[in-house]
Amino acid sequence: MQMLKIIIDALERSAQELDERFYETFLDTEMSRDNEPLLQEFSTLSQTPDEIEELCETRPPQDVRYFYNNRHPLRLDDDSIIVQEQPWLLTSGGITGHRTWEASLSLTDLLVSDPALIKDKCVLELGAGLGLLTCVCAKLGASSVTATDGEPSVVAKLKLTAERNMLEHIITAEKLEFGQDSLLERKKWDVVLAADVAYEDELIKDVLRTLRRLLDNSQPLVIFAATRRRPETMSFLRSTSNAMGLRLQQVLPSSTPGLALQSSEVVLFSIDLKPTALTAYDSDLSCERLAIVP
Repeated sequence: MQMLKIIIDALERSAQELDERFYETFLDTEMSRDNEPLLQEFSTLSQTPDEIEELCETRPPQDVRYFYNNRHPLRLDDDSIIVQEQPWLLTSGGITGHRTWEASLSLTDLLVSDPALIKDKCVLELGAGLGLLTCVCAKLGASSVTATDGEPSVVAKLKLTAERNMLEHIITAEKLEFGQDSLLERKKWDVVLAADVAYEDELIKDVLRTLRRLLDNSQPLVIFAATRRRPETMSFLRSTSNAMGLRLQQVLPSSTPGLALQSSEVVLFSIDLKPTALTAYDSDLSCERLAIVP
């Protein structure tokens, strides 16, 4: 594991553009290790905040332009989003939100193929990362988009991304930690989006607790994109959703070629309340103790 981290770090320092599979392998290796949760393992490999700040100065972010609308034969600037990526912060700081992941691209493709899903809607994105999906929602006609993340540095980057793409009049960025009570959960949302936020068991529980509270409050359309990295993770996602009174229904991805790889392992779900789920939800209860009306 440590050797893989050293190899990635050396390649990044040589200014080479790394294939996403390096980072996917890094995450896959982390999650395949028994009794060593991802976030705990990151803490043993990560540099200190001062070291990360020094690295940020010597290795500035890279501008990446995504042309998200492949229905046009020409690449138009109006159909592109610019984000500043720092993928090396995954291995250096254990922060996943400074790069764009495949699940976000798949969810972007879905919305581009059916913009009516978010047009004139009030949209909340969970774990928004760099804000590619957030900006696409704004460009596709959402009335407002609130992008959230639990990492303050990522929230700051979200604000910069909105300004860089001249979408700050539609997009706001807020901190939201999964599983923690938030005023944002009490607002009325038309659509809630989440991409690649379910990659570790405890995190999955927290994400689903947040989604349960959002659904109890306003029953928005929830679209959830998850990368199929380990069968155990997908199984845990399904079983925990069921225990929390949530129903997962798989959504067919866009059939039109887009940003995501055609061989993508991303699965798209809609999530809503099971018809038998109690409407009153106690966030302090564990998923195993949630009562379901027979």
